[in-house]
Amino acid sequence: MAKIGLRYAFIFFVFAVVFLFIGGILNNIFGSVFIILCLFCFYFFRDPSRKILPNENHILSPGDGRVFEISVVD
Repeated sequence: MAKIGLRYAFIFFVFAVVFLFIGGILNNIFGSVFIILCLFCFYFFRDPSRKILPNENHILSPGDGRVFEISVVD
């Protein structure tokens, strides 16, 4: 997981724990929402290992996705 993602996940986790320990129906709903946000942070900021094959004919994209255009910029 990326370092910046841990900060956001920790914040959401703290809010979830606080709301779930306070109790009550509304607080349990807020706690559940913050748990979902925490899990989303773990998913969004994941850092999977990739196999990079060195080849001069390949272009390495810096993120997940596709390269749509390669052009010369003056």
